[in-house]
Amino acid sequence: MTINDFKGKGDSNSVAYEVRVVPPPRTLATKEITHHYELIEKDPSEPVKFDLEHLDLERYLVKVHGIATLRREQAAKSRTDTSLNDSRQFSELTLVAEGARYLNMKALDVKRYLGASVDGMGKIIEIVSTYNEVFYDVIIPGLFNHLWEVRSTQEINDREVVLLKAPKDADCYTFRAKPGLVITQYSSTLSKDEKSKTFHADTYCLDSKPERECFSQYYDPDSQRIRSYYPDLLAKMTDGSYQLIEVKDDNKIYDRIVKAKAKAATEVDTASNIEYIMYAGSYLMNSNVLTDTDDSDSILKLNERVPF
Repeated sequence: MTINDFKGKGDSNSVAYEVRVVPPPRTLATKEITHHYELIEKDPSEPVKFDLEHLDLERYLVKVHGIATLRREQAAKSRTDTSLNDSRQFSELTLVAEGARYLNMKALDVKRYLGASVDGMGKIIEIVSTYNEVFYDVIIPGLFNHLWEVRSTQEINDREVVLLKAPKDADCYTFRAKPGLVITQYSSTLSKDEKSKTFHADTYCLDSKPERECFSQYYDPDSQRIRSYYPDLLAKMTDGSYQLIEVKDDNKIYDRIVKAKAKAATEVDTASNIEYIMYAGSYLMNSNVLTDTDDSDSILKLNERVPF
């Protein structure tokens, strides 16, 4: 089958909704954190040491998982297949050239440092030719840290954020969503008090059932670019504190980009006295995060943080 067959023709059940901002604009007092970095050149007297002899190479092996049938109870058998590594074979010339390109250094300097390293040029070529990722995970960072030090400082300023801005050139936003995942301020199931607290817009188009469940209860390392991050929900608690809430499918919890967003949000939230919480979708669908907090296991899940 082709990739188009696999991904289908799109969701034909979604409907277009007009979303309008409900005045007055709501604001949130928070902190803006700016990182400043300074690159300090070292003058190393000792040779660089990559410690390749003790490097755990298991993480770079290709694992093949196979099953005889599609039955769920059938256990999958795993094996390592080094023939699938598809590794580029390095020579001294290509290794030095790649290092010079990444570190913006003279090729002769790269050759001198790698040749004089504790591990030796021969060992480096042997390892990175079998496991190419070692060059980018170990050799490049190791040589960089041997030659330079990065010093960082933080600048923290007060900032007031408008939670929902009206569109510039239109009277409303337009989003598509499944009707079952849409909540409006005109719903007869919501009290007047709930509507006044919750709705910064007259309509909310949510992405999934767990997001809707969470809403109804109380309210790129890849691209190497700085990006804005907009979490799913902001909740004001009865004591006046805030929770910034992200809802993710279970299989996305440990995604690199998800963890990068969580790390950035946690940093800002800590400075702003806001609690950042990430919920797995399955937990929200099977629990009520308001009424289950008396149970110790639920509290642990409620406050579980994504490891970085």
